[in-house]
Amino acid sequence: MKDFLKNNFVIILALSLPVLFIIGVVVVVNFPRSLPTDYDFVYAVCDGGRNYIIKSSCNTFLQKKYNLKDNRLQINDDPITETNYDGEVINLDEVYESHIIFHDVKRNESREISLDEAGDLMLQDSIISPDGAIINSNYYKGDIFPFGRSSIYEARLEKDNRGVRLNLVGLDDRNLDQDFKFIGWVLPE
Repeated sequence: MKDFLKNNFVIILALSLPVLFIIGVVVVVNFPRSLPTDYDFVYAVCDGGRNYIIKSSCNTFLQKKYNLKDNRLQINDDPITETNYDGEVINLDEVYESHIIFHDVKRNESREISLDEAGDLMLQDSIISPDGAIINSNYYKGDIFPFGRSSIYEARLEKDNRGVRLNLVGLDDRNLDQDFKFIGWVLPE
C-alpha cells in the first residue's frame, strides 16, 4: 500500500484537491455567521388586500397605521381610507390585517407580539441601528454555481461589508418595499 501511495502520489493529489475544494466551499457557505448588531428590532407586516382593486399597497397602509412618538409605538386608530379606481371609498383596516413582529437578532428568529408588548418597548426609528447595522433587501435572480437558485427577494442585516439573511415572518420572499414596515430598533430601558 505504501508503494502504491508513493508511486501514485501526484495522481492521488490531483484527484483529491477538487474534492477538498468543494468540501471547503460547502463548509464556508454554510458556516454560521453572527449577526452584525446586538439590537433587536420590531417590524410590521400585513396580509390581505389581494382581492381588492386599490391603489395603496400594504406598505402604504402600514406607514399610516404605525408611527413612533417619544420612542414609543403609536397606533393610528382612525379609519385609514382610500378611494379606489371606481370612486368607491374603501376602509383599508378592513382590507389588510397587520401583525407586529419582534425579531431577536441573537437567534435570528421572529415572533408576533401584542400591541401591549410593542407599546412597552423603547424604539429608535432610524434606518441604521445604534451600532451601524442596516436592514436591506436584495434580489437574487438566476443560477449560482454550483447550485441552481430561483429568483427571490432576501432580507439581510448588514454592517461593514458583512451580513446575514434574516428569517423574517410574513414576507414569503416578497420585497421589503411591498408588505413590510420597519418600526424601530429596540433600545435598552
